[in-house]
Amino acid sequence: MCWRFRYVFFFLMAFLTGCAAFWGRDRQQGYFYLSQARAAADSGNIEQALRYYDQATFYYHSLSEAYFEAAMLYLQRGGVQNRIRAARYLQKAVAYNPGNTRYRIELAKLDFQRRLFLSAKSEAEKVLEMDSTSAEAHLLLGRIAEQDFFHFSGMRDGDTSGAVIYFDEFAHQAWKKAVYHYRKALEYEPSLQAAAFRLALLYCEKRQWHDMVSVLKGIWKKNPDEVKTNFYLGLASVRLREFQKAQYFFDRALGHLPAEKRSKLLSLSRLFSASEALPSRDTCDADGEIFWRQRDPLFLTNYNERLLEHLARIAYVDLRFGNPREKLHGWDTDRGKVYVRYGNPLKRYKTRASLQAGLDVGNPLVPSKEIWEYPGFQFVFEDRFLSGEYRFQWGEGPYDDYLDIYRRLVRELPEFYIPDLGGGYFTLPVVLRRFFSPERGWVYYFYTGIPVGAVNRLFFRNENRVTARLEKGVFVFDSTWTPVFERRRSVLLEAYLGQPYGKDYFLDVDSVALNAGSHILALEYFDPQGKHAGRFLDTLTVEDETVSGPVLSDLILANAIRLRTDLTRVSRRRIRVYPNFEKTFRSGQDLHLYFEIYGLSVNAAGNSRYRISFVLRRDSAKKNLRNLLSRLLHFQPQTMEVVSSYEYRGRGPSQNHYQILRLQGMDEGRYRLIVQVEDLISGETARRSETFIIRKVEQ
Repeated sequence: MCWRFRYVFFFLMAFLTGCAAFWGRDRQQGYFYLSQARAAADSGNIEQALRYYDQATFYYHSLSEAYFEAAMLYLQRGGVQNRIRAARYLQKAVAYNPGNTRYRIELAKLDFQRRLFLSAKSEAEKVLEMDSTSAEAHLLLGRIAEQDFFHFSGMRDGDTSGAVIYFDEFAHQAWKKAVYHYRKALEYEPSLQAAAFRLALLYCEKRQWHDMVSVLKGIWKKNPDEVKTNFYLGLASVRLREFQKAQYFFDRALGHLPAEKRSKLLSLSRLFSASEALPSRDTCDADGEIFWRQRDPLFLTNYNERLLEHLARIAYVDLRFGNPREKLHGWDTDRGKVYVRYGNPLKRYKTRASLQAGLDVGNPLVPSKEIWEYPGFQFVFEDRFLSGEYRFQWGEGPYDDYLDIYRRLVRELPEFYIPDLGGGYFTLPVVLRRFFSPERGWVYYFYTGIPVGAVNRLFFRNENRVTARLEKGVFVFDSTWTPVFERRRSVLLEAYLGQPYGKDYFLDVDSVALNAGSHILALEYFDPQGKHAGRFLDTLTVEDETVSGPVLSDLILANAIRLRTDLTRVSRRRIRVYPNFEKTFRSGQDLHLYFEIYGLSVNAAGNSRYRISFVLRRDSAKKNLRNLLSRLLHFQPQTMEVVSSYEYRGRGPSQNHYQILRLQGMDEGRYRLIVQVEDLISGETARRSETFIIRKVEQ
C-alpha cells in the first residue's frame, strides 16, 4: 500500500507543479497585455487599448487593474452602451479587489450618473467604513442627499378628501444631510471645488448668502482667477446688494474668459433670438452696451444693476441646472431659459408623480410637475421621463402647451426685472420748465421734490426744519442712448415740515442746456443710508428756436413764490419758487405763477413797454355729457372766463414776473390759464398756457 501512496503523492506534486507553471505563465501574459494596453492608451489608440485589456483579463481573470482601467476608457468614450460596459468592468474590479476604495468610488459615481442612487449610496458608505476621511465618498453622499432635497423641495400632494400633504420636512432633513457631507468633504480636502460649489448652491437655495460667500471665499483664496468661483461670488454679492463687489467678481470672471466665450456669455441671445424678438440695430449695438444702458435702473452708481442681475441669473442657472459631465449649460435648459429672462419666480412648487388607472388611459403615468408663478403669468414644467430634468409641459392645444406659451410671451414680454437696490424707489415729482439765457441759450430747469419720508437719515435743525444729504445726478443722452452730458454731486437739502399745501418735500432745482435735437434726460437722487432712489426720465425734442420778438418761457404754477433771503437752491434770479407738483389747488388757495419774457423791443433809453393779459377759463378738452348735449342741440355751453390785463415798463428786453391769482369762489374742475404778452413798442404778441385742477376743501 505504501508504494501506491507514493505514486499518488508524486502524481499530485507533478500536477500542481505543472498548474503553477501554467498559471504563472498566464499571469505573466496578463501583465504583459496590461502594459501593452497602457501604452496604447497613452498613445491615444483607445480601441487597441481595450483589446489589450480584454486579452489581459482573458489570461489573468482576477487582474482588477485591467478591469478598472478598461472601465475608465469606456467612460471616456461616452454613450449609454459604453457606460453599461464600464459598470460591468467596475463591478468585476470591485469583486476581485473589494478593499480598493478607488474602485468603489468610481463605481458609485457611475451608479449615481445612471440614477441608481441606492447602489451609489451603498458603495459610498462602504468606502467610508474603510476610510472615514474619504472626501470623494462624502461628496457623493452629499450629491445623493442633494438630489433628495431638490426632489422634495416645494413638493405637495393632495388626496380625494382635499387634504394637502407637504414634504418640506423631508426636504429640510435632506438639506442638512447634504450640507454635513459637503462640509466633511471640504474638511478632508479643502481644495475640492465640486464640494464647495454644491455647498454654495445649497446655501443659495436657503438664501443664506453670507454662508455661500464664506464657502466660496475659501477656494477663491487658493485660486482667485478661477472663472466659476468668481461668477458664483458675483451671484452672492448681487443677492446681498453689494453691487460694487459683484462688479469686481464678474469683471474678474469675464477677464479670464477667452474673447469668444465672453462674447457668447454676454450675448443678448439669452434674452432675444432671431426667431423671437431681436432688437433693431439702432437700439442695440454689437456688445449690448446701449441695450444695457437703457435698462440701467440707476445711472448714479458706477455699475449697471440690471446687467449685474443678468450675470447673476446666468451664474445661478449654471450652478443649479448645468451638467458639466454632459456638457449641458444651465441656460440651455427650459427652466434655465425662463430664469434668465424672468428671474426668480414669486412662488415655486411641485406635484408628485402618480399613476392613473382606467381602460381608456393611454399613458398611466402622471409626471411630476413644477410650477413657477410670476406676476400675471406662470410656467409649468414636467418630468416626463422620471430623469429629474423638468421640461415645458406638453399640451394638446396652444393654451396648455407651455413651450408655445413661452414663445408667445417672449414676443410680448422678452424680459422681466424689478430693481432691488435695498430700499426701493420713491416717486420723484418734477416740474420741468424751459428758460432762456443769453450765455447758454435755452436751458431746462428741474424743480424737484424729494419726499421727506423717503429719506432714511434726517438732521433736525429745529422742530420744523430738517436737512438731509443725498447723492444726485443729471444725465443727458441722445436719441441712440449715447451719453452727452452728466453731472454727479452730493447735495445738502432742507425742508420745512407742516406746509399748508401739499406734502413735505426737500426742494431742489438744477438746470441743463440742450442743443437742438432729441434728448433723453434723467434726474436721479439716491439715499446711501436707506438705499432709496428716485428717478425722473423723459424724452425731449428741442427745436432750434431763436429769440426774435417777444417770447414767453414756460409757466410755473406754484404754492408759493417768495423773495430769496438765503442761499437756498430753489431760486430763479431773486425769488424762490415752491412748485405745485400735482398742479392741483384747493378752492380758496392762492395760485402763484412765475414766468419770464424775452425779446421785448426797447426804446432809445433801453426800456421796454408791454401788456400782460391773464385768461382763466374752464378747460373743455375733456368732453362731458353736458357739452355733448349742448353741441347736439346747437347751444353754446357756458364757460366761465376771467380776464385781467396789466401794462408794464421794464429795463431791457428780458423780464421776469410772478403773479398771485386768487381762487376764491372757483368751482371744482379743470381750468386752463392763458398768459399773453403784447409788446407795446413792436405790436407783436406771444402766449403760453397751462392746465390745472381745483378741488374743494374737505370739511
